[in-house]
Amino acid sequence: MNRADQRQLGEPPSAQQAIRTGQLITAALAFGQMIFAMVIASMHGGAVFVPSTKGSGPLGLDQPTLMLALVGAGLMVVSLPIGLLMRRRVFRAAMDQGQSSAMALLPATIVAAAMFEGFGLLGLVVSLLAGSFIPGGFYALVSIGSIIAIIPRGSMLGQLEAAPDPDEVKGFEEPQKWR
Repeated sequence: MNRADQRQLGEPPSAQQAIRTGQLITAALAFGQMIFAMVIASMHGGAVFVPSTKGSGPLGLDQPTLMLALVGAGLMVVSLPIGLLMRRRVFRAAMDQGQSSAMALLPATIVAAAMFEGFGLLGLVVSLLAGSFIPGGFYALVSIGSIIAIIPRGSMLGQLEAAPDPDEVKGFEEPQKWR
């Protein structure tokens, strides 16, 4: 570690350190799912790329596994837009508190990545139970792809700062009694 990377106790990290921390955390969330998928593949001897034959339901799934797969699909559909919205809101809230844009990006990215990881892990549990990556592996792929897409980069700072505030709706004025 060189002198420029060292900081005093209590001193906020530099923009580069904050972005690097966010990169490490989001990469760890994505790699954790990849490792879990490799464990599942090794447990089932590589036959995980064909539909399951364990159950009589759709995609060869038994009833409990099918229910988990449907919950995973719903969670994915809900978590993607909400995760992106929460990311923007957490970023704006941190900026309003006076944090630098790089420091504001860190918690915003962690919140969104954790939401994306949730449905990916549920998909991998479905894959573990079914003995097949169909359909659970799809959720994990979408999750990993979404996490990779939001890995902090310096170029993101300007995009998030310039994005419209989701609380501001054009043409809408808040009634006086709500204020």
